This record gives sequence, structure tokens and C-alpha cells, in this order.
Amino acid sequence: MIRLVAKLGLLLTLAIAWPAAADPARFAVVIGADRGLPDEVQLRYAEQDAARMGKVLVQLASVPEENLLVLQGAPAKHVRSVLTDVAARVARLRVEQPTARPMLIVYYSGHSSATGLHLGNTQLAFAELRASVQAVGADLAVYVIDGCRSGGLARSKGGMHAAAFTITDEPALQNKGTAVLASAADNEDAQESDRLGGGVFTTHVIAGLRGAADADADKRVTLSEAYAYAYRETLLTTSRLRVQQHPTYQLQLEGGQDVTLSRMDNANGLATLRFADAGRYVLVERGNAERVVTEFQLERPLDVLVPPGRYLLRHLGSRVVHEGRVEVDENQVAPVALASMSEVPYGTAVRRGLSQESVVSLNADVGASTPLLTGFSAGKAVALGAAMDLSSARLQARLRYGWADAQNAEVAVTQQTAGADVAAFHVFDVPAIRAGVGVGVRVGVDRFSQTFATTGVAPDRATWVWRAAPVLRLEFAPHPRWLAGVECGLDVYVMRVAHGPTSAWEAPVAPSCSLTGGWYLP
Repeated sequence: MIRLVAKLGLLLTLAIAWPAAADPARFAVVIGADRGLPDEVQLRYAEQDAARMGKVLVQLASVPEENLLVLQGAPAKHVRSVLTDVAARVARLRVEQPTARPMLIVYYSGHSSATGLHLGNTQLAFAELRASVQAVGADLAVYVIDGCRSGGLARSKGGMHAAAFTITDEPALQNKGTAVLASAADNEDAQESDRLGGGVFTTHVIAGLRGAADADADKRVTLSEAYAYAYRETLLTTSRLRVQQHPTYQLQLEGGQDVTLSRMDNANGLATLRFADAGRYVLVERGNAERVVTEFQLERPLDVLVPPGRYLLRHLGSRVVHEGRVEVDENQVAPVALASMSEVPYGTAVRRGLSQESVVSLNADVGASTPLLTGFSAGKAVALGAAMDLSSARLQARLRYGWADAQNAEVAVTQQTAGADVAAFHVFDVPAIRAGVGVGVRVGVDRFSQTFATTGVAPDRATWVWRAAPVLRLEFAPHPRWLAGVECGLDVYVMRVAHGPTSAWEAPVAPSCSLTGGWYLP
């Protein structure tokens, strides 16, 4: 099996063994279909993924623009017609250049089953697709299929899914054969990701070709490197989704050698981001509306080629997230280093889905409130607690102690409250200024007591009271692990209040404000 996997790498990298400049012997048929059969939900990104893949094949894989044929939303008959046209081009090429070694890449993104592609209301069986591609007469045919149960194309000829592999030393063989790269096994669904803005498998294949898969840092990405990278990253990404995908391959070859798929030294109108640090990165395009361009994992310092533009870059650690901004022009190289990026506050990173699912902080509050009962001074309070920031809310629990006093010619009263409360907030972050606005509710219970100093007889009194309040917070993170802010609430107490020899239930209201501080645990 190890040799089989290694041979796959040899064939896949063989697919683009020719020079990096546009090669008239390379052809690509790129198909995207958002609509499948009538009972299938419409996809959002399949046709967009086809356009993205077409651009990458021209920019980095040396496919001439005139040899790129992109079909979006086309029925099966149009695919058959295009493959027939490619066959005629290949025949002419062999007459004009007898030594040429034609290669055909077929990419598909859309609905599929274990038996074929779903193109709107039409279907193209895998058996027919294979026959049509074989009729083209290319020395080498490479299929990249991103669709549900697409492993059926590979399984029909003995395909399997496998982990990443390395290339072994093999003698140079003839450059002929067929390779299939499918996004999922024949019993699995392929996933689209709103966060990534495309198919998971396609997104990682493209990121790999742009440089993220350059395992040996030689500024060239072989197709074996691209497959190994896409397999690993697709498995990781879909482990967080509802269905895990296992990319699948199938291999038929007469021979192969390790070859180049894309080259980082052939920018072709692109820009280069030169990363000085390994790790997981998210690239976000800055414009009227920020959108994620791609996510990739770098095992070492590498170059990644991107379209010119303005980007927000995030380096995602398990807890610490760094952000930086970069603007890069065509054919320009922009260095990217963690040292020049700023840390995102822990809580903000969790709420924006950038780091782990939750983070815990220790908190302390010092505050004051209007008098709870007539005749008393303003209340003072201190509180200690812990909070947990989740993606959708902050949960907090505190121990709280408060006091106030009152005095006249005959008596001095000390009033104390000691208790606990819990709160839930939704925090709206303002990342540009490391600030946030939190809206929530707090409920608690206190032991309420009064101690009298008097010339007469006045026994101490104590009772339990309930407390609830809507709360508004304004917070700021002066450091990624520190939090400071102001919190104001409208505390409503439910308590029995003595009036001479009798008592009655009352609900006094005491607006309060406090200064808050927090420290996120490492």
C-alpha cells in the first residue's frame, strides 16, 4: 500500500512536469454547477470555486488561457461537446508538435453521486466521463472532483482514501497515466463552508497550490505535496463540521517522476506574502465587507502567492491570536512576521471564533449604588468572581459584599449584604479599538443584615433578599490577557421591610455602577 500511495504522488506530480511558463500542451476543463437534480439543495460556491480554480491553473500551473475552458451551470451535453473540442485540439497539437506530451486536467465542483456528476437536471456518469477524457488522447489525465460521494469515480477502478505520503526514489518512467483526486469517499458528503466561502476541499487544494503545500520550501509545489496538504487540511476542517471527509484517490500509470505543479517564483501578476513564522493563518480581504479568502497551515517559513490587494492576516494559536494588516501590489513581496502583528484579546478571539471554544477569567469589581432604603448613605460593594467567554455569550459568577450606614441623634445603623450572583452577557466587540459593549442580566441572593448602635433597645435583624438587574457593560482590553471596564445596572431587590411592629414585601430599586477588572487564565 505504501508503494501504491507513493506512486500516486509520482503520477500526480507528473501531471505538471513541464516548465512553469504557459505550455500549449496543457489543457484544463473546469466545471462548476450550483444546481444539481431537482431534489438536491442548491449549492452556494460550486461555480465560484470553478472560477477560482481556473485562475490558479492559469496563474501558477502554466495552463495557457486559451487552453482553459470554464463551464458554469452547463448541462452534460455541453461537457461532452467541450471534451470533443479538446480532443480535436490535442490531435492538431500532435501534428504540429510531434514531441509534445499533452496533459488534461478535469476539475468539477457540484453535486455528485457514487455513479456520476449531477449537472442541473442532467447527469454525466463517471464511466462516460472516463471514456470521454480517454478519447481526448492526452498522455496524462488528472481529475480533481469536489462533490458528494465523488470517491465513486476512484472506487470503480480500485481507489481508496489514504493519509499523507512521501515520495520514494523511483527510476524515471513514461509520462502516461490517469489520476483521480476526489474530495470524499463514495459514502460521504462533501462540505461547503460559509466561513471559507467555498468548498472545503477546493479551498485547501488552492491554498496548497499557492504555496502552503511547499513542504520542502523549494518554491515549487508538486501535486503530491498538494494532495498530501489537501488531505490533511480537509480532514482537520471537516472534523469540526457535521460530516468528516476523507479525500480519495485512484491511480493508473505506466510510469512517473516527481514533478512541479505550481511555482512560487512565477508570480504572473500575483503578489507574494513571505511568512517568517510557521502556524495556521487566515487571510481576510479588506474592502467594503471583509471576507475570508483562505485558511492555511504552514509547517515552516514559506511564500504564499495571492492576488494584489489589502488584507487582514490572522495567526491562530490554540489561545493566542495575532492580527496584522498588509497591502501588497502586483509582483511585490510583503514580509509577514508575528513580531509585527498584535495580539487579539482572549475573549474577543473566542467570540469571533478565532481560538479555542472558551476561555476563563478572574474578575474583581468595586462599585457604588443609590441608597437601598430611605435615610441610608449610598451603598458600596466589592465582588470577586470568575467568568467564561464562549462564542455566543459570557457567563459570570461572583461573591459580593456590600455595606451602607445611617445615623441620627438616637441610633446608628450599619447595613450589610453578603451573597452571590450569576450573570449572562452578550458582548458586541469593536476590534479596531479593543473595546466591547456587553448587554445582559444578573440575578443573585444576599444575606441582608442591620446592626444597631443605640441608647435604647434595638436587636440586630437579618433576612434573605433576592436581587436581579439588567446590566450594561463598557469594556476595554489594555492587554490581550487583561480586561477593564465600567458596568451599570438597575438592581431590583425583593425583600421584607420592617415598619414598626409589622413588615411587608417590597421591591426597592437601586441603580448601581462599578469599575471592573479581569485577568484571563493562561
